[in-house]
Amino acid sequence: MRVQPAVEDQIEALSELASACQSDPQRHIAYVGVRATVIAAEIGDVDNWTDRTWTAWSGDRVVGWLLGETDPDLGRVWWWGPFVEHGSAWDQAADLLYHAAASGLAYPQEEMVSDSRSTILAAFAERHGFHREEGSALLSLRDVSARRERHHVIAPMAESDREPVGIIHDELFPGTHTTGDRLVSLADGRRAILVARTERGIAGYVATELQHDRSLYIDFLGVDPSARRRGLGSALVTAAIQEGLSRGATWVHLSVRESNDPARALYRSLGFVEDRLLHPHRKGFSLA
Repeated sequence: MRVQPAVEDQIEALSELASACQSDPQRHIAYVGVRATVIAAEIGDVDNWTDRTWTAWSGDRVVGWLLGETDPDLGRVWWWGPFVEHGSAWDQAADLLYHAAASGLAYPQEEMVSDSRSTILAAFAERHGFHREEGSALLSLRDVSARRERHHVIAPMAESDREPVGIIHDELFPGTHTTGDRLVSLADGRRAILVARTERGIAGYVATELQHDRSLYIDFLGVDPSARRRGLGSALVTAAIQEGLSRGATWVHLSVRESNDPARALYRSLGFVEDRLLHPHRKGFSLA
């Protein structure tokens, strides 16, 4: 078996291989969609993706691949994969891919997220020095019929809202993959931030992204502790769903920490169902 960098014309084959893996809890990896067309679009969104992707070959066939999405400012890499063909020498291919990728992308912080039911990915992560941290429930909402929230003032983030939103975000989500400054700078055609206003100013926000499969991903929901128990979280999610519908969303999904019972209860009350439990494996840093 040999490992070599990916090339542009392999994107369709790599996407098909990953799609087959994504339907299997043993080989399922977060960060990536399920359908091959969606995965291809996601790969294409990664700048210079061929410089960050390694492929494993058995004879003249690609049997596995691994992509590292990187953030130089954080010094972190998120591993998409390893995706290895069913029936192949999984451990051998996965280890060869990781050694090549980790040598080429030498970042001090690394993360991969797998389905909690996967034993092969858990063993792979442990073998390479990752430690498993608290899981997150993956929730989805398929009934996205129009709904209204009449009791709170929810509006798109304005330029003057950027600083208070960034402050709330950094206080609630320290050390996560997106700082407050970066979060408020990401809003574009696919990303949006809505804010909740009270008589005291910005009390909360919700950040979303419209993804390639026409799903709306709720990336962050934050309510200032002093403004909780007023229904702001529910109002923000409801408004985000409505805003996502206006941009063409057909369903909604998100993840929430396994131990965050209040948040899980909130989303269940809004009709979300829990699809799977994901476990992050981290190396060089911790969010525990």
